[in-house]
Amino acid sequence: MALLKFALLCIDLVGWPVIALVYPLFVSVRAFVFVKIIEWIPFWSGVRLAVSFCLVMPQFKGACLAYQGLVSSVIDRFGMLMERLCKRKTFLDVVDKYIKENGSEALEKLIASQMTPPEASVENRCPETPLLKKSE
Repeated sequence: MALLKFALLCIDLVGWPVIALVYPLFVSVRAFVFVKIIEWIPFWSGVRLAVSFCLVMPQFKGACLAYQGLVSSVIDRFGMLMERLCKRKTFLDVVDKYIKENGSEALEKLIASQMTPPEASVENRCPETPLLKKSE
């Protein structure tokens, strides 16, 4: 399971070159073979015309049914999978977890300890020069 999570996180480094280089070659070879095979089916052009007509005409609602049956279900499943595998913590999630573990007083102390004291401001760190002397 950890390997799958790692592979999904690293898909942008490894996967995109494969998709960009190998997939177009694979699709073009497969399409060429598929076209040669499909030409042997009688009435193929008529079947293709009828299917395209059913998908395009609003009375048949073919495109809507195809989208709901094929595309939408795949997108929903992929979205749920990505939410489970790659849930990223936001700042508010981390703060809520810190408050649950340590309490709100500890958070206030942490914020107060991280604030910059007034003696460390930029004005006081700069050496005094004749042009930038403070007026007394």
